[in-house]
Amino acid sequence: MDDFGSRTSLEFRDVDSLSVPLATSMTTLRDTPFSFEKFLQAFERIRFDEPPAAEPWPLPYLFDFVQALTTVADIFQHLGTAFTFVRQDVLEKRDTLWAIYRSDPKRNATIRQVIERETQQGLLNTGSGKEGGARNILRMMWCLRFIQVLMREIAKCPSEAYNRRSATRDCVWTAYQEALREHHGSMVVAAVRAALIFVPPLDQFLRSIGVESLSEGRVFATRSGMF
Repeated sequence: MDDFGSRTSLEFRDVDSLSVPLATSMTTLRDTPFSFEKFLQAFERIRFDEPPAAEPWPLPYLFDFVQALTTVADIFQHLGTAFTFVRQDVLEKRDTLWAIYRSDPKRNATIRQVIERETQQGLLNTGSGKEGGARNILRMMWCLRFIQVLMREIAKCPSEAYNRRSATRDCVWTAYQEALREHHGSMVVAAVRAALIFVPPLDQFLRSIGVESLSEGRVFATRSGMF
């Protein structure tokens, strides 16, 4: 997608100086009302590396990816208080990735560098635990897939169902089954089923994330499928 921004190399600076813009950006994200437009813009601003010849896909710069994860957490907040545990999990993984980045901004500038380093250290085979970069990146990609499928299902939902909680439940459950269920044990699946009881009606959820019309929701669904 051409809107993701420049893919040129970052100018590496002192790690402490780099903590200022991200902290400022996160404060700004927290202090301004959440909207799905904000979520999309955060990911559309991500810069990508130049992949090696043998690898066709560019991967994001870690700094940009970490910044965008704040908006991912906020989406779950709008699905109801029962999804607070998911929001907290996303924020914990964001903070873990930020700590990895801060530990060496030059060597951890891109997601590719993090994965390559952990591969060389044998962490992908032995398991890097909750502090591993590759592990947390993978789980955040699953989470993004959930959001993509959720918006796709919402776009397909008939307008006459928008005032029903059951419509939200159906969309969320379809997204969960397609993107996340295979990675979870029975206890997590049960927790998600319980959380579905408390989701808001679909129209209320959409208004809370700044989607004012069915046509606008379909545009957002298309954009969310591009990253």
